[in-house]
Amino acid sequence: HVILVGHGRVGTTVADALMRGGARHVVIEEQERVVAGLRRRGEPAVLGDASRREVLDRAGIAHARLIVITAPEPFRAHRIVDVSREANQRISVAVRTHSAAEQEYFEQHLSVPGATGRAVYAEREAALSLAHYSLLALGRSDDQADAIVAILRGEATRPTETFKTVAPVVQ
Repeated sequence: HVILVGHGRVGTTVADALMRGGARHVVIEEQERVVAGLRRRGEPAVLGDASRREVLDRAGIAHARLIVITAPEPFRAHRIVDVSREANQRISVAVRTHSAAEQEYFEQHLSVPGATGRAVYAEREAALSLAHYSLLALGRSDDQADAIVAILRGEATRPTETFKTVAPVVQ
């Protein structure tokens, strides 16, 4: 099964994809009203902080194939990855990041023997989606746009460029 940490904007979309794909999952969420709503719909949900081992245990971390971490705070995401890997060394990890530096850290940290992982830089994925649409709008085929985006996705995330102010030309 999959453990999904967080059921906000990102987590809700991931949960929808998992359900449509027929994947069993359990949500770990800190908001009691969200957990209650999920349970009313018959969806498994655990109330608590996913950085705590006992909460991960209640979600079945020892037997999970994948943990998807949508938590927006980098420190908590780091802790959840560490605790998850202590409990299940072979678990695959997908984690949301908010900077190129975080993405780089997680990509290095997630590369351990016997386990897989992926760090997804939220703004970069938004940019790639916008680039894909832009190419379609300019008449490129979906396959062409996919190929270009795949190349970009395979390259390392570059830091945002900053430019010095151009001095006015004196005449």
